[in-house]
Amino acid sequence: MSDIDQYVAAAIIQFAANQRDGISVPVADIFDIPRVHFDWAVDQAQITAAIEILRNIGVADVSNDQYAGTFIAIGERSFSSLWRDVKGDEADLARKLAQDEFFAGDDEDMLAYPSLLIMRPYEVLKRYGQFGTPWLNAALDRLRVDVSSETSGDAISISSSDWTGRYEVSDNDKIVVETHLKAIEAEIEVSKLTNSQKAEARAVIRAAQNLLESPNPAWAIIVKLLSSPILANVTAIAALAVAVIKGP
Repeated sequence: MSDIDQYVAAAIIQFAANQRDGISVPVADIFDIPRVHFDWAVDQAQITAAIEILRNIGVADVSNDQYAGTFIAIGERSFSSLWRDVKGDEADLARKLAQDEFFAGDDEDMLAYPSLLIMRPYEVLKRYGQFGTPWLNAALDRLRVDVSSETSGDAISISSSDWTGRYEVSDNDKIVVETHLKAIEAEIEVSKLTNSQKAEARAVIRAAQNLLESPNPAWAIIVKLLSSPILANVTAIAALAVAVIKGP
């Protein structure tokens, strides 16, 4: 987990907080939020990591259904409720430390302050909770500049200026590739990947499927998605991914 992953998570939280009832959308839609609503091109792996952070802190619920697919829900006040708990636990902890000289504040003691344990690894999100939207906007202004100056080949940018490498794909080619993608999905479900790894792998495939459905798929981006390390963890999945990359 990187600090950037937490900034992405904060942006998603901010977007959900700005919606009347929060959000409940296909998980693939989350991948558009930084680009569309914050004019910030981040890569797929960072968004996937951000979703995992949101699940870890209890802000997002992710559910996979045989027919509806994978959905994510983030309440309008999910993070603000968590942050109120954090501030309450901080006040209780401060009183405990002041009143009990033998209170060590070790991990066992901290079980009484669950919100502090949940947020302990997330310094960026703690700053977001403390300073709110103006702080996030200032951070994103700087991050946009930093990202635009980077030339790392690992970043998967889906901003309009990067939709190059389009490929004329026939309807038959699309059917073949879609069949491979569905086979990968099936392999993911029966694989020995952890639940979080499966969620990440599903997100990769769903993003590739969304691109494939466009009139002239951005084949270079599909290839980058299917080259994700998470798909290389299982031999059967990797073989299918290679079959897609070599076509259509």
